[in-house]
Amino acid sequence: MEFRVDISPLALADAENAYLWIREQDSDLADKWFDGLLDAIHSL
Repeated sequence: MEFRVDISPLALADAENAYLWIREQDSDLADKWFDGLLDAIHSL
């Protein structure tokens, strides 16, 4: 069964801020983290 997942503007802004912070530390890790986040969302 698939569910529709609506991402609120606040959640999207939080994810972007987290991505940007992680990217300052390690750009490869930031990309992996963001891909994992999208995979988790799409798995719902």
